[in-house]
Amino acid sequence: MMKLKLFLLAAALLPNIFSANPANAQSNKVIVGYANFSPTYAPVWVAKEIGFFEKYNVNADIIFIFIRGGAMGTQALVSRSFDVIIAGGVAAIEAALAGAELVIVAVPANRMDQAFVARKEITHPAQLKGKKIAVNSLVGSAILAIKIMLQALGINPEKEVTYVTSAMRRPGWQRFKRALSMPPDCHGIQARNLAKLFAAGVRLVLGTDGNRPWAPHDEMFDMVAAGVPPMQVIVAATRNGAEFLRMADAGTLEAGKSADFIVLDANPLDNIANSKRISAVYLRGAAVNRTQPVAGGSTQAG
Repeated sequence: MMKLKLFLLAAALLPNIFSANPANAQSNKVIVGYANFSPTYAPVWVAKEIGFFEKYNVNADIIFIFIRGGAMGTQALVSRSFDVIIAGGVAAIEAALAGAELVIVAVPANRMDQAFVARKEITHPAQLKGKKIAVNSLVGSAILAIKIMLQALGINPEKEVTYVTSAMRRPGWQRFKRALSMPPDCHGIQARNLAKLFAAGVRLVLGTDGNRPWAPHDEMFDMVAAGVPPMQVIVAATRNGAEFLRMADAGTLEAGKSADFIVLDANPLDNIANSKRISAVYLRGAAVNRTQPVAGGSTQAG
């Protein structure tokens, strides 16, 4: 089985951060991201608790930050928001193939411990053909594991099933958390981690896996609730995002860049929820007709 379940990744400069030589050891703040609440992520916590890092002269203030999913964690690693991440390796491999300077340091698990959960009337793998399979993301280790399992069961993972991302309403999400014994304060943990990242000077970029109307605006509201000032949230949603994606012609309004912006009826600095009070949308300098869907470019307002 491919060793893709759990990876310890670091930027190419990791050896300069972790020094095994006491003479060269320096006091550093090392931010480690982990992608899930799971026993498979326990070794690094155990290492910290039993003093493993100190034993081998890693003289660093190691901070653990939760980040949801290996794809998001890899993005944060590439942007140097994290020094190390512990996450699924698919996104990291894709990033490395695209030219990102990442190093796979260790693989503590040699199998994918994934499981199918099906309705009770599905009693044989062949009955999965033509069915919809819910996944938390269309990228990453989880869906790769599903495709490997389907192929092993004699099902074409690309043609004989349909993948849909799961989006739960609040009551269903609460039941899901209880079923997995997830911490009841899961979102509170994320908010406190975000506040720690901001206080540490980590560059923030807004993102969402909600895939629903207003999801980015809701993420902005949550960031402010976590303690990030509205102006910094707006910067994370505009300039920082463009810089992270290397979009040189977007992110800010200035000469030589694409005129992509929205006009609001109220000041978002007074209340970040005002970002939803949109009066007009402009793409590449042209007003968008918001009564019509945008297909392949902006539509002139009529």
